[in-house]
Amino acid sequence: MIEQSANNEAIKNISGIQSVINKKINILSNNDLNKIHDSSVAILKKTGVIFENSEALTLLQNKGAKVDGNKVRFSEKMVYQAIETAPDKVILHARDPKKNLYLGEGNIHFTSGFGATWVRDYENHQLRDAKLQDLITFTKLADTLKLVHIVLFAVVPQDISPRLLDVICTAEVLQNTTKHVQLSLENSELIDYVIKIARSVVGKNSPLPISAGGVPNSPLHYTDDVCKKFMRLAQENIPCFIVCGAMAGATAPVSLAGMLAQQNAEFLAGVVLHQASNPGAPVVYGTFSGGFDMRYTKLALGGPELSLITCASQQLCDRYGIPMGYATGGITDSPVSDIQTGIEKTFGILSAALSGVDVIHDGVSGLLSAGMTTSLEQMVVDHDICSSIEFFLHGIPVNKNTLAEELIDSIGPGGNFMTSDHTANEFRKSLFISPMRARNLDHVHTFENKSYLLENAYNRAKKLLSDYQPVKVGVDIELEINKIINEASLFINKQKGG
Repeated sequence: MIEQSANNEAIKNISGIQSVINKKINILSNNDLNKIHDSSVAILKKTGVIFENSEALTLLQNKGAKVDGNKVRFSEKMVYQAIETAPDKVILHARDPKKNLYLGEGNIHFTSGFGATWVRDYENHQLRDAKLQDLITFTKLADTLKLVHIVLFAVVPQDISPRLLDVICTAEVLQNTTKHVQLSLENSELIDYVIKIARSVVGKNSPLPISAGGVPNSPLHYTDDVCKKFMRLAQENIPCFIVCGAMAGATAPVSLAGMLAQQNAEFLAGVVLHQASNPGAPVVYGTFSGGFDMRYTKLALGGPELSLITCASQQLCDRYGIPMGYATGGITDSPVSDIQTGIEKTFGILSAALSGVDVIHDGVSGLLSAGMTTSLEQMVVDHDICSSIEFFLHGIPVNKNTLAEELIDSIGPGGNFMTSDHTANEFRKSLFISPMRARNLDHVHTFENKSYLLENAYNRAKKLLSDYQPVKVGVDIELEINKIINEASLFINKQKGG
């Protein structure tokens, strides 16, 4: 079982953003929410879910599921038992314990970006393959940015062996941030080596600073590899992200209610397997389900359908008492940093924040092209977007000092507040001041085709990186990590096709 905190108020003050907005967005009525849940349970009982792993099939059958070949049908009792044992609060540990995150407390957190294969080079105006050095650079930038609470694998380096991606990326990211790291494991083959690396970084008796997870293949299909991940993570008490990515009209019904019911069934099936492996192990809900653009046959990650599913999924999490640890919000379908990018990112992040999700995935990401491309300057712009949303979520503090009645009386009608002590003391707290945005440009001598925001953001990124002083893990730990990577490489070479 994961550790619980006795002081909830202390947790709220140290983890993420505490919103004071009094009413969250509710997409579904209570009646609609019941219908979605009932439909999900009916799907699990009647249609069933495919599990391609023999160990998972045996485990589920022993727990009471009906197994026919590799298709599993669940009773309502099994589903409720899994929901009951899944913890309502999950701690995401970090190398630096002061940066631990507490999900399920009502606070909002942002992640960096995940999985781009290309990098947009601002200085050279080029699009190029992502490299291992880019992973290190983006990780360092994520470590410097205040509103990045969880660090992801920003890119998929194209200059290293695909089969060693998991261990090499884990090693580099953990050495270049003291924040919690959510791993993006390509497969389960090297998961034991990944766990060894995480253990070497924090020591024998400290909680691992990582989480991981997997994605069911919609509709209603868990691969052998994902099953292995879920069972292994549960056994190790490593927080498991069950992330659904259905596409309305392609891998799920085109109607959003139908897609949501199917997505929820997929998630609940994963929870049953996960909790059967180790009751009480930490698990969180995740989604990037959205609309399928029939014109281009691709998932529209920047569309409002994704935001509707995110907000409705949060309501399901509230019902189940399971944290919403992966709500995609900072994605755009645009390939460049343009007006469309600003619209889609802001809408996605703000709607997720107003629905009260625990973690907004890709919130400070830098991602473009539906997650295929990333850029340093866009990442800084995304942080600025999240900063303004943080300001908004803090609302309007109302107290004697902020009402300032005595000051208004002393200044009087027709007066001026600019030189008052109250203004000097309070303006940095009361007003949103961004170093990024243009508010004093000469409109006569500016050019429409030049983005001053991107130029400021790129210069800001360079300055942050030049000033960055990483918290190193120590020479002995570096040697241990290199040893583990070499062991993983030898293991791969011994396998067929290695």
